[in-house]
Amino acid sequence: MTTAIYDKEDKLRAIHYPDRKLHKQQKIKGSYWLPMDDPKEGDVQGFWFVCPCGCSELYRIPVGMKMKPAIGWRWNGVYDAISIEPAVEITGHLKAKLTDGYWEIL
Repeated sequence: MTTAIYDKEDKLRAIHYPDRKLHKQQKIKGSYWLPMDDPKEGDVQGFWFVCPCGCSELYRIPVGMKMKPAIGWRWNGVYDAISIEPAVEITGHLKAKLTDGYWEIL
């Protein structure tokens, strides 16, 4: 079983799962799934992630590739060093940044 990975500064690595079913089964803290169907700049996709706080909840937010949709977040278009802007906020639960493949709880 895979476990969460931290760097030397205690930032949580966002592990990309190409397989959505496996992502939902394993629920590794801070991991994510995005469709890999050759997205184009401006495309909006569902970004599924396991909460980086460790509660194991699965969330979905809309992300636009290299652009921010009206309701959603901007994704840099990179799977292995993913960045989402602005910070992800789940009201009353979590606020976190995802930059260059690492989560930072704010």
